[in-house]
Parts: sequence; structure tokens; C-alpha cells
Amino acid sequence: MTNVVVSRALTRPAVPYCIVLLFVFRMALANAIVPPWQSPDETTHFAFTRMLVLDAGGPDQSVSRAVVQREILESMAEHGWWDAYDEQVPSPFPTSFDEVRDHLNLGSIPEFDFYYRLASAVVLATGTSSVMSQYSVLRLLSGVLAVATLWCVWAGTTRLMGDEVGIGAAALLALHPQFALIGLGVGPDVLVNLCGAVVWWQASRLFTGGTVTLSLACMFVATGVGVLSKRAFVPWFLVTPLLGSVGVAMRTEWDTFWQRPRRQQFWSASVIVALLVVVALASQERLLQTISAVLSPRTPVPGSFVPFTLGLLDTAWLAGGWLRFMGPSEWYMAVRGLLLLAALGLLRALGAHAGRRRRAIWLAAVVVGVQVGAVYFDVYGRGVGPQGRYLFPAIGPAVALIWVGLLSPWPPRMKPYVGLTVIALMATLDIAAWSSVILPAYLH
Repeated sequence: MTNVVVSRALTRPAVPYCIVLLFVFRMALANAIVPPWQSPDETTHFAFTRMLVLDAGGPDQSVSRAVVQREILESMAEHGWWDAYDEQVPSPFPTSFDEVRDHLNLGSIPEFDFYYRLASAVVLATGTSSVMSQYSVLRLLSGVLAVATLWCVWAGTTRLMGDEVGIGAAALLALHPQFALIGLGVGPDVLVNLCGAVVWWQASRLFTGGTVTLSLACMFVATGVGVLSKRAFVPWFLVTPLLGSVGVAMRTEWDTFWQRPRRQQFWSASVIVALLVVVALASQERLLQTISAVLSPRTPVPGSFVPFTLGLLDTAWLAGGWLRFMGPSEWYMAVRGLLLLAALGLLRALGAHAGRRRRAIWLAAVVVGVQVGAVYFDVYGRGVGPQGRYLFPAIGPAVALIWVGLLSPWPPRMKPYVGLTVIALMATLDIAAWSSVILPAYLH
């Protein structure tokens, strides 16, 4: 009887709102603790945005670039950015990123720069002008996008796997320390994470009776926005059509397909084809660049596969301040142990479940597998160091699989208690991460 009460409490309509409020509280606390310029490449992303705000594409472009870089460097010094490297503020003080080549660089603004255009439009709408006021606006924008990502993950997982899995996945994500840190950052990561969550949500609707045309439209628009914002989202050009094709095939009653009104068929097909054409045309240069990168020689460092894999896992869970602040080894061992238990539980779940639940697990596994494979092919293949944030476009199905795997071995009467234990353990890991890593790094 008690387990029924616990299960009903976990699936009350107010629970998702409580999880969102918890995440908003954590983000507000993190914003108060973590100083500016502490997310990877944040200086570059902000510089691109500010240059667009200042209309740096005109005749005074070089002057604008120099002014923006000097302003950012002065703000970095003011907020103790060099302290994180245990370095003194350079003297003479640098006036451009080129003078801090060990840590910074500023390339050219990508031709397809959806995030920077969006961010600059938001800044212009607020009428702010100083560096820190604009930075605060963009941090707030990132927080809003992170909250929207959490909501889409909950909505998609609940639709596809049920209330308890949806609540569990959302709780894991709301208490995920690295997701909160990335949610503070000024840069396209938060936008592509949201795009991945939107595709996951709409694919779930497509698989469970949602409007076919609307779901496909949202999936392809989100894919286009993601690809036009960051190269890491290019694998979703494979994921989205795959999910869309399988979803439509499962929903189609082929025996009566040609008996449907021809007008409905024509407009549905036209909308889908038009979206595909728009996305393809808008991102043709990005695709060509990606194809060129794919065909370029790959030279992974010999013997680096295991260190890369462990680094990818660890930095996906906790890595603050441009990967400078890492947690204790015991913390990462606990996370690795949980992931191992979840993987073993998923194998059992695939054998124990049939029908819709098994299809849902396979769907999530394919999405995560494609993203992981793309990271290995691109990042590991080029001999670049691991950064777990590259996995975050698929964080929705990932946390759903972790939750299903951890709860799968237990009998139904025990699952509510195990679920609460998993949430409590995640909260403990989160508190330990902030108390042992983030707070000592910034509050000293």
C-alpha cells in the first residue's frame, strides 16, 4: 500500500513544476556563485554577439573587433579570470585575444550563425549597452533555454515511456551539475541542447499519436536551427529523418493510405518537402564544410581510447571553469558505477519488456548512440581532447535510459522506493560537486 502512495506522489501533476522550480533555484544560486567568463569559449561567443550588436560588418570592423576584445579582457581581469590558472594578470595588459594565445583565440564569425543572430537580437531588444549588462542578458537567455530543455525532456520522456520515467529523467537532469554549469554559459551549446530536446519531444509525440505534420515540422525546424548554430548538431541530419521515417511508417495504415483525401496527402507532403528543402538550402555551406572535415585525415593519438572515453564521461558530469576544476576521483567513480549499473539494467529491460517499452528503449538508444559515435568520429578522430558537453544534444534520451536502467532490476513494488533513492543519491552527488569543487574554486 505504501509503495502505491509513493508512486502516486511521484506522478502528481504538480511534480514537474516542482522539478522546474528546483532547477531554476539551482541556476539562480549558480549564477550568484560562478563569476563571468567561466564557460568554455564564452569570451569568443560573447565577442561575436557584441560585434553583431555594434554592427561590426561595416567599414569600422577592425576597430570594433579591437574594442570588443579589449573590453572583454578588462572584464576578465576584473572578475579574476587569470586566478583560475594561478596566474597573475598579464603586464603589460593585453589589448586583444591574440596576445593571450595560450588561452584565447578569436576567429571569424561563421557565415551561418543563428545563435549569434538570436543573441544579438535579444540584446538589442533589451537596449543594454555595457559589456556586463549585455553579458547578464545573455546569461539569462541561456538559463531560459536550459529550463525549456528540461521541460521538453520531461514532456518527451513522459509521452514515450510514462509518467514515472518522465519524472525520474527530469529529476536526474535538474540535479545534473554539468547541465547547470552549461546552462549558465553564453554560447550556442544551450540552443543546440534545446534543439535536441525538441526533436526528442516531437519524435515521442509522433510515435504516440501526435499530429504527424506538426511533429515532423517541429523536428525538422529544430534540426535546421541546431545545425545552423553549431557543428556538433550535424549528426541530427541523420537522427531526425530516421526518427521521422520510422514514426510515419509506424503510424501509417498502408492498406487505406491511398483512400485518404488527396488534398490532405498533398499538403502534408508539401509541408514536409518544403521544410527539407529550406533546411538543406540554408545549411548547404555547413554541410559542405562538415563533409570536407569528415573526409579529412584522422589521426587519433595511439593508446588514447580509454583515457578519452573516461574523460568524456567525467567531463559530461562535472568540469568547471574551462575544464580546469575537476572533482575528486571518488566522485567520478561513483558516477561511473551508476552508469555501469544502468547499462546492465538496460540489457535486462530489453529482455524483460516487449512492445512499446522496448521500442522506446531502442529509440532512445539509437539517438544516444548516433551522438556518441559522432563525437568519437569527429573529436577523438582528430586527436582533440574530450568534452562531455558535446553529448548534451542527446541528454534527454540519455537520462531516460539511465533511469530505466537503474530501476529495471527491481520488482514493481520496490521501484518507487528505488526511484526516491536514486534521486536522493543524485542530489547528494550534486551537493558534493558544488561543495567540493565549485564553491572552493570561486568563493575564496
